[in-house]
Amino acid sequence: MGGRRALKRKVLAELTEVDAATAASELGHLPPRKVLSALLAYLNHPSGLIAGKAAEVLGLLVADWTKDGTDESMNQAREVMRRLAWSLNEESGSIGWGAPRAMAEIMVHQPVIGEEYIYILISYLAEGDNQLEHEPLQRAVLWGLDRLARTRPELLKGRNLPAVVAGYLDSPDPEVRGLAAGLLGRLGALQTAEAIGRLAGDESELMIYRQGVMEHTSVSQMARRSLQLLQVGQALSNPGWGE
Repeated sequence: MGGRRALKRKVLAELTEVDAATAASELGHLPPRKVLSALLAYLNHPSGLIAGKAAEVLGLLVADWTKDGTDESMNQAREVMRRLAWSLNEESGSIGWGAPRAMAEIMVHQPVIGEEYIYILISYLAEGDNQLEHEPLQRAVLWGLDRLARTRPELLKGRNLPAVVAGYLDSPDPEVRGLAAGLLGRLGALQTAEAIGRLAGDESELMIYRQGVMEHTSVSQMARRSLQLLQVGQALSNPGWGE
């Protein structure tokens, strides 16, 4: 028991005191299963900075654990993804609020896992049995998809994502609205420009985790930034995204 507590304290210290890459390097010397358990707990930390960094570190560690490309290591990565997905199931007994962020971070750093699981992440927003109704979870999914749009855009092409995301522009939750607007601009969804424009006067303030820092912004700032991306021809550089 004491060993587990000591490990959790070490993980928290790394998440608090150093950047994600350094934390992953330090924690990479420890037994993967033990580190994984601690990081999964911190995905739900009330501090957005700690929770966001925990997801980022987990993505880096899974990439390191699978660098040999063996069936065994890849299956271990898939087991991590299954654990994260299970935590979003009502039958799991608790809600994995940060699970979609972690899934996205793993997909950023592990190409094979990205190809295999991207459809699941999108399904959490699309109408159907997998759709997540809790707004904090919707924020996490939108954040994850935005992260992928910035780093692995090829995963999102040809999936009719703009049509799915556009429905969240009217969410009562400011962070959901802002993230949806920002993602649509990055997707080059020209057909949503008018709807995004309606948020240009929405001054609701937000704090968004961006790779090691909490960014203070607003729905209006995110909407205007999105419109700028559309105006400079972002959609033209990403054929097929706006379909």
